[in-house]
Amino acid sequence: MMDMAGGWPEVVPGLVLVVLSVGVLVRFWRVEERDWQELAASAGPVRPSSAGLSVYEIAYLKNRYPFDPVGLVALVRMHEQQRVRLLDKKYNAYHYEVTDPVPRDEVEAVVLGVLAESDGRVPAALDIERRHPDLLEELHRQLVVDGFLHERGLPAGVTSDAAQTTEWRARRARARRRRAFLLGALLAVGGVTAVLFGAWWPLALQVVAPLALAVRRRRTQTPQGWGATRACEDAVRVVRTTRPTAKEDALLRRVAFGGLGSLPKNHPLFPCPRPPDPPREEPQEEPSRFIDFDPPGLGGL
Repeated sequence: MMDMAGGWPEVVPGLVLVVLSVGVLVRFWRVEERDWQELAASAGPVRPSSAGLSVYEIAYLKNRYPFDPVGLVALVRMHEQQRVRLLDKKYNAYHYEVTDPVPRDEVEAVVLGVLAESDGRVPAALDIERRHPDLLEELHRQLVVDGFLHERGLPAGVTSDAAQTTEWRARRARARRRRAFLLGALLAVGGVTAVLFGAWWPLALQVVAPLALAVRRRRTQTPQGWGATRACEDAVRVVRTTRPTAKEDALLRRVAFGGLGSLPKNHPLFPCPRPPDPPREEPQEEPSRFIDFDPPGLGGL
């Protein structure tokens, strides 16, 4: 009866298959790394940090959730220029009168549309993301193209809807299918070899070695999530250290960084208090109920 562990001649074919499996894995990883570098090289030039950021871009970058400060910047600007007049504030809502309905940019057009839809009554949260998602998507896309943001799983400067991104994803999918096919074929050959030669531990090693390498590679890789780049951080730092040229610019910059809550307390648009919470109802005690566990009487019987 053949030894299950197998001698040296019996384990050689299995060890060869282990080396081939690891080689296939490393080879395809190198191909993926090369394709990634080519995708990163396809990005355009990064906007220099000295070029600065618009107040809308600051509001988007510093207040990603929620996105309302983007619209609030436009609202404060129109108020400062007397194109929108504040009537009153109550119940956490602002009542405006539009004196100049001509927008200066797309964000103002969205805000003026919100004012028109609500008869001038606007809550503290404009909810631009839900009302007009295309506006913020275009702002996001421009920041990605300029190298200030990178999208999940992509290098900086490359958008998810770009042609090179679609081609890269298709190549990666094809390569991973080929890799899975080759590793599966080698594993099948390893199973047949283990049965013929009675050496099973090379087959186990053929399974464990690629898995261990994959886990190690995943741990050493930096996750590429949605976020700001170093160029974006430098640009924000430049904005913070640059003195505004006008009082209105300083005010808009404060709103872009912190929303209406950053306005001076004497400003007309300083947020009004939230409505008082409804009075809490004291829980009422349930009346005690008497349950008679005695059996019913047998009256009449």
